[in-house]
Amino acid sequence: MATTTASIGRAETRRAARTRRVPAVLRAAVSIPALCGYVYVALGLWLMLGLGFYEGDSLSRTANALYVIRGRDPHVAAIGFVWNPLPSVVQIPLVMVLDRFGLAYLAGPLQSALFGVGSLVVLDRLLGLLEVGTFRRRALLLLYGLHPMTVFYAANGMSESPLIFFMLAATFQFLRWTRKGGTQALLVFSLLSACTFLVRYEGLAFCAGGVVALTVAFFVGRDLEPDRLEAILLTYLVPISYVAALWVFFNWVFVGDPLYFYRSSYGNQAQTAGFRTGAQTYLSLVIANIAGSIEYAGLRWLIVMPAILPLSALAFVRGIVRREHVTFGVLAMAGALPAFHAYLVYTGSSFGWLRFYLYGIPFSLVLAPLVIAPLQGMRRAYPAAWALAIVAIAAGLPTSLYAMSQPDLGREEWQITRHLIDPASVAVPESFRFTTEKEIAAYVDALPGHPVVLMDSAFAFGVNLFARDHTRYAITSDRDFKALLAKPDGGVITEILVPEPHSVEAVGQALPGIWQNGRAYATLEKDFGGLNGWRLYSVTPANAR
Repeated sequence: MATTTASIGRAETRRAARTRRVPAVLRAAVSIPALCGYVYVALGLWLMLGLGFYEGDSLSRTANALYVIRGRDPHVAAIGFVWNPLPSVVQIPLVMVLDRFGLAYLAGPLQSALFGVGSLVVLDRLLGLLEVGTFRRRALLLLYGLHPMTVFYAANGMSESPLIFFMLAATFQFLRWTRKGGTQALLVFSLLSACTFLVRYEGLAFCAGGVVALTVAFFVGRDLEPDRLEAILLTYLVPISYVAALWVFFNWVFVGDPLYFYRSSYGNQAQTAGFRTGAQTYLSLVIANIAGSIEYAGLRWLIVMPAILPLSALAFVRGIVRREHVTFGVLAMAGALPAFHAYLVYTGSSFGWLRFYLYGIPFSLVLAPLVIAPLQGMRRAYPAAWALAIVAIAAGLPTSLYAMSQPDLGREEWQITRHLIDPASVAVPESFRFTTEKEIAAYVDALPGHPVVLMDSAFAFGVNLFARDHTRYAITSDRDFKALLAKPDGGVITEILVPEPHSVEAVGQALPGIWQNGRAYATLEKDFGGLNGWRLYSVTPANAR
């Protein structure tokens, strides 16, 4: 027995020595997070540079970063007050470098890929905290990192990747706190939860799940520090409330409405208004239908990650029967966003897209070790349970790929997914190519002198982003935009760019009929057409007529 123990000790020493001989940088470069990161970056670059595929929401967030440092009127408030600011803020350094090469639009995919790698690093540490063995941990990391929804949204520059990063990082700190992490872990948990709100508004639902988790932990947990519940909740909620209050305050100071992000003509309520008019849409049968909205959300939550439903059910049973506060708390945070999106569908305030339900993917990996932990002492049951869990999690890869390829499920993803699977069957959709916006940007760049084009950047963000000279555009976030809109022939504006009439497009609303007939001072210079019917009008100043 002593000989066996000595042999094991020598083997571990040799392994440790070999590990030390491999430089840490090299180990990191070939780790699972890094390898997945290479996939994300390669796919993001291929989608944009190779296929000419751009997600509009991704480009608009990158454009907001651009406005802060480039253009006629660069200033911090140009970040905008509709989209949550953090995804744009972190892109500013990338835009500063890439814009010199006319590649500012690549900042989005690079940002989402970095957060995708960060999510894998945090998930690795989280699984280690839950005492998942090395082999199983690596298997779970690969299943998460190469999940089709994970790959696509870590590569296309949208906000899902940073939101998942902060949700996982916050969950890791919650688990640390339950393991006597103390006030420091609780504060970091709060700050990371606040960051979810700075990424997406549904971050508030995650924060509400955090409140439930802390409350349950206080009443049920026996091994926690004997803090008062008020102190725990105040420590958690004060930073979150402060961040949310700052956002409301900045909306009030800079645009004159504390709830501008919610009720402006560009906000979510305005964008989803068509669902609440009674017109026939793909959500007509579920709006104001409790059972229908739950079924709609539940189906998408389940098909993206089939393992999440049995894992959630087992976690709920364990939390109730065994009074397991950690499992119940994680379940509260895992279910907060799907429940919130079911409510939004019920009220007609959501597009009900598939990506709103992808949060079951990372949380299935967190719930699995919590649910399986009680079997750890059972020699046969424990590995069998892990094998079953890994198979169930792996099943999410083909089911989600199927959902992404179906028009009724993957409304945003189906065309590009089918194109990637079989390029001959479906072309890259024109609505994602921004061909006309590129043409307009090249045309304006080539105009002699220094023209200034008046346009609503909420619609024409692609034009500015693809342009080489951003100072040629007077946009919505410029501090003199309202004055220029009130008198476009005052001598500053040389061109006006307008799309087909739209109920919330600022230029067309301020100058009704200009798209159809122009003005005495505005004559049609070029009809670019395209999906938005762009027209460029040449402006003759009042003092020149």
